[in-house]
Amino acid sequence: MARNNILIKLVFGDIVANQNKISATEQFLEADENLGINETEQLKKYKEIYDNLVRKINSDLNTLSNLEGIIVQLRCIEMVPNEIKFSLLRDYIYARTTFYRPNNEIRDIRVIVGKLEDFDEPYETIIEYPEFILMAQNKLKETMSNIMKKNGIDVENLHEENLINY
Repeated sequence: MARNNILIKLVFGDIVANQNKISATEQFLEADENLGINETEQLKKYKEIYDNLVRKINSDLNTLSNLEGIIVQLRCIEMVPNEIKFSLLRDYIYARTTFYRPNNEIRDIRVIVGKLEDFDEPYETIIEYPEFILMAQNKLKETMSNIMKKNGIDVENLHEENLINY
């Protein structure tokens, strides 16, 4: 599990706001109010300077966060052969692997590889076949790439202008 944490660890992505959380800088500035700390004029002055500097670099922070997201997603795609896990649920064979998606707390992705009845072997045997594993890997990678494309990132034709709104 520690490797997964490193695989999907973000730096700027954990700083900027997203649909589910306010930015770390906003949380920092709101700490006084949340803790019931009296804001002196001196404290207000330094917080204002801090806020102004953050606003100046906010666009760059967002772009860096978007780049991190793409880099992490591409790393996840490359790690599918090492990270793939199988499960059986209601006669469906699922494959899952680590995958980062912005604004989503779930840090993996799952695909249905097939129905157990479509194979002539028991589940434990099927998931050991190299052809089956390769098919599952390809389905995962295709799904991951499609998610990135849906979010405006074409893995094959990456353009810098797409990073701003990712």
